[in-house]
Amino acid sequence: MPIDKPMISELEDMEKPLLQEDVSQKQLSNYMGKLEAEKIEISKSKFLHTNSVESHFRKVIFSDVLFENCDFSNTYWEECSFIRVQFQNCKLMGTSWLENYFYHVYFEENRMNYANFSGSQMKEIAFQNCNLQEANVEEVKAKHLSLQNCNLMASSFFHTSLKDIDLTTCDIEGITVGLEEIKGTIVNPMQALDLSKLLGIVIKD
Repeated sequence: MPIDKPMISELEDMEKPLLQEDVSQKQLSNYMGKLEAEKIEISKSKFLHTNSVESHFRKVIFSDVLFENCDFSNTYWEECSFIRVQFQNCKLMGTSWLENYFYHVYFEENRMNYANFSGSQMKEIAFQNCNLQEANVEEVKAKHLSLQNCNLMASSFFHTSLKDIDLTTCDIEGITVGLEEIKGTIVNPMQALDLSKLLGIVIKD
């Protein structure tokens, strides 16, 4: 599934990342410390080697933004929008993405254990080689969602439709999902055995 990557040109350094007004064509590198922003737009920018655990973003629009080798663990993203955004090789463990909007967003090689996407909307979004163990993806409206080589062990997709989504390259052991949501999901034979437990079926050798 093609995902539009961020469109970023020449950048200036972000000297004081107070994030109190709109930010465009800036780069924040090797920064350590919490970040907070509310009701602004961050566009055509990069966050590189940024260690900003427990940060807080509320109603922020991110468009054409790259996050690379960053640590935003336990960060709270509240009602934010992500448009043509890429997260690459980042630590996003325990992050809260409640009621966010994702459009053409690419997650690659990220540690996202315990992430919470509840109530979000996703369109044209891909997760590749990500650890989503024990993540919460409940009540999410997803269109054109791709999951490749992801760890989904003990994750929850309750009230999130997985119809036509290919999970054959993912580890889905212990996944929580309703019977209606799992209809039409593409799985391999071994995964089908795991999912049979949701039906209460006992398979004998």
